[in-house]
Amino acid sequence: VDGERVVQVRSLPADGADSPAVRLFADRATAVDPSFRLDEATTDAVIELCERLDGIPLAIELAASRVAVLSPAQLLEGLDDRFQLLSGGRRRQRRRTLEATIDWSYDLLDPDDRRVFRHLGVFVGSFDLDAVEAVCGLSHADALDTVESLYARSLVARSDDWHGRFRLLETLKAYAEDRLVDEGEAAQARRRHLEHFTARARVDDWRWGGGDARRAGALIPDTANLTLCLDQLERSGRWDDLADLLNGLPQVMQGDDTYLQRVDRCREQLVDPVRAERLLLCAIQAEMWSADWPAYVARCRELAASDDRDHAGYGVVHLALVAGRHDPARAKGYVDRFVEWGPSDPDDLRLAVEALHRAFCAAHALELADASEWVSRGLDAARRAEHVQWVVPMLEAVRAVCAWADGDLADLDGAVERIDRSFDPIGLLDPASEYLRRFVATVAAVAR
Repeated sequence: VDGERVVQVRSLPADGADSPAVRLFADRATAVDPSFRLDEATTDAVIELCERLDGIPLAIELAASRVAVLSPAQLLEGLDDRFQLLSGGRRRQRRRTLEATIDWSYDLLDPDDRRVFRHLGVFVGSFDLDAVEAVCGLSHADALDTVESLYARSLVARSDDWHGRFRLLETLKAYAEDRLVDEGEAAQARRRHLEHFTARARVDDWRWGGGDARRAGALIPDTANLTLCLDQLERSGRWDDLADLLNGLPQVMQGDDTYLQRVDRCREQLVDPVRAERLLLCAIQAEMWSADWPAYVARCRELAASDDRDHAGYGVVHLALVAGRHDPARAKGYVDRFVEWGPSDPDDLRLAVEALHRAFCAAHALELADASEWVSRGLDAARRAEHVQWVVPMLEAVRAVCAWADGDLADLDGAVERIDRSFDPIGLLDPASEYLRRFVATVAAVAR
């Protein structure tokens, strides 16, 4: 029709006991079983059920029709086989079920679009067009056209945070996975998925596990897909490949306890001692962000005892972060040893690392002028170096504390903005940035 406009009708919100999806479930469940009530025993399960059904009204109605024989908790348990669970029962075969509804949309697609839709079932969470190209074996133009076509048919949705990313509703993902298996294409799609994300996350520089904030920020939306790759490598016993992937993720996986546990399991299986020690440095970085200082110190000491000067140097210099809090002189000695051993790093990388730790030591000793000087030198070196952009917000935090101690509140006011700008280059705040900005904001509040 001339002048028509397409309006995307979103799924029902399922974010609480009074949300539209939950109200719909309760209404339809009461029609089947008048004794049904939303209470302490059922509400949480119904909310989770509606969320996992993506707020799709037909799916919710079909689930609610089962409450005469299954509790909401039992319905949740059966969702792994959702299409059988929501079939409507033998007496309702004439009623269009959820799977039949999706069949109708799927069958309207041309063969190429059907193939791409099936392959999208391997993604967990959201994905971008680059990932679609790699997994589906398409050119960029074809990936764009196909995703646009599937989006117009409501078979693909925009990611909740958008940023050029898409997702499948969980129900559609389950359907796509089933068709992928039926067509015998699952192994190929999973292999391409693994190859794409391991290549994207792997880093060449072992020292900082891909400490580039821009790189880490770009990978954070793919955390669920990366976790799937980690699971796949671990299950298949590909320990060297797992170590290489883990080496690039300490900053991306901040705050995830399972990352550290997986690092430890992988280290136990590695035959190559070099890989094992490089992975130990990743564990040190992860412990630093989690602020588990006893575990952090133990791992630093283990790495500092290495026969490899590069590895030992980084074990020693990390000890300075803790020692600086109670023994600045000892911490300076650790940094001196790092410089003396001279790890085989590019000059700017080595200087940025040295400057950060010397700035910490000077700040703890209340040598504010020295701390500020090291901050300036460190910022200059970090901006020239590769893989150490993470140093910038940490140096900004040291500078903010020095400003507070020196009574320079005007400089303190801009610290949070500088931290956000340096640690958040693509619009995503990660846990470390959030920690530093809250810390500096607290300092600013106390100062006033």
